Amino acid sequence: LADHSQPRLLTTAGLLLFALSYLGMWLYSTDMSYMALLMLTILGRVGVGLLIASLNQAALRRLHGKLLGQSAMLISYLRMLGGILGVALLAVMVEWRSSTPSASAVAAAEAYNEAFLFSAVILLLAMVAAWRMKED
Repeated sequence: LADHSQPRLLTTAGLLLFALSYLGMWLYSTDMSYMALLMLTILGRVGVGLLIASLNQAALRRLHGKLLGQSAMLISYLRMLGGILGVALLAVMVEWRSSTPSASAVAAAEAYNEAFLFSAVILLLAMVAAWRMKED
């Protein structure tokens, strides 16, 4: 799919699916079925799949030879570093929001919901940058 489509379209679509998944998680409540949670997770993973392939294609399409291998390694490294930092930031946010004097399961659930909303907003903002990607 990434070979036959413009990277900005796939990147934008991937970000949208990922954001919709997180918005669904934000709306998650205790009465949501396991199947609904599973479908939201699958939706997000499809979005990530579209993102990774299209971003790699966009970043590496004009490189050749030795630069191609080095650039692919650097992109993978930076993606992992960004993921680690993002997870750490959200973990701190959830811990901070759920550590109220009356810490309860409700406070923890609200903290997770806020983290999913924050992530969805960041993903939707990233769609603006993705849409501005240059086409071939």
